[in-house]
Amino acid sequence: MSEQRTQMAERFVESFAGVPLTSECVYRSPQYLDKGTQKEVCDFFIVLRDQAILISMKSQEDPLQRTGEKLERWITKNAKSALAQAKGALRTIGRSNFWCQHLRRGRVEFEPNVLDVRHLIVITEIFTERVTLPGTFELEVNGIPVSYLSVNDLCNLINELRTFPDIDDYLNARRILPKKVLRTVGEEKSLFEYYIVNNRALDGRYGHDDARIVAAAKDVDIEVYNYFKPLKNRFAGYVECVSDRLATRLDDYDKDLEPALAKLYDDARNRSNYRLMQDELCDLRLSEREAVGMQLHSLREKIERSQDKECMTYGAVFLDSKPDFVYVLISARGVNRVELIKRASLLLRGAVTQYDKQRGMAIADRDGKNFEIQLAAGLVPDSINKSLAEMYFSNLKITDIECA
Repeated sequence: MSEQRTQMAERFVESFAGVPLTSECVYRSPQYLDKGTQKEVCDFFIVLRDQAILISMKSQEDPLQRTGEKLERWITKNAKSALAQAKGALRTIGRSNFWCQHLRRGRVEFEPNVLDVRHLIVITEIFTERVTLPGTFELEVNGIPVSYLSVNDLCNLINELRTFPDIDDYLNARRILPKKVLRTVGEEKSLFEYYIVNNRALDGRYGHDDARIVAAAKDVDIEVYNYFKPLKNRFAGYVECVSDRLATRLDDYDKDLEPALAKLYDDARNRSNYRLMQDELCDLRLSEREAVGMQLHSLREKIERSQDKECMTYGAVFLDSKPDFVYVLISARGVNRVELIKRASLLLRGAVTQYDKQRGMAIADRDGKNFEIQLAAGLVPDSINKSLAEMYFSNLKITDIECA
């Protein structure tokens, strides 16, 4: 296979995954030094808060060229090679420093043993068929589950599940499947659809054909899922957009800011705190992203209906999955940027105090064009913060979202 197509395929997966997962969570082609020689660790890491999914990928020069036994031989040979790479990568990251030249972050360094690898994924290219690998292919390596998928199926799972926690949940749910199914590459759609109609669980008795039959019997549920999916993705997209926007900021971000306020921003030459903010968005499950995004959308609609040139509305959301955290959501039109930042800070202090949380984030939509984001921790419930809580949140209806 040509080096050009290999790199094109890997760059496509990197770009594709970086939209819902956020680019800062996707690391392509990490490298390390072996006796002075630079080598590749693996093809991808998907990383969230030092938890990782390790991906080893093999592509074909022409995915439609091989069929039948010829395709089966190619898949078996290359899946074996990809698995060997994944096992080698586990050894490497356990004993060596490594790095990745990231699209936006530049060179990112990793210490040995810093990543907690949750899953190994071996992906090979196959479209219209499914191939079952020999029984000698391992399903666990050092206690870490191995999943064998096609490139297309992995991309579809990322597109459908969209978050690290949901992908992790699905891969864990797959572990109950029969071993023969776990060693099968291709036709993941039938398993995923059964997962959706079966309350996000799989059945240890079912293979691809069984799952397809059961899912077909509940085709109405699949139709409902597919009908509402674009709308839900739109709401989740608000959160994904905020996370992505955090990677960049206005060139004149400190314009008119008081010195004390300007100091709260990262040094432009060494930005790192925005990653902490991204983590508080990337660790949300898809249902939580949808709910937070729906609240942002609702606030924006209120602003658009208002006849006032200058107006602002806000709300608070906290999630059962993050009991120590509150999100303050704000939408404003015509409000001076510096004034909006100050208001968001007061609201965040009041919300953390009112709901007895340890941490919180304010997301302020300014004129539907920019976001102002703040993250707070360790606030003391002093008299001022208690007054802010009483003033802004004592009569506010909040949204409490249970973790799905």
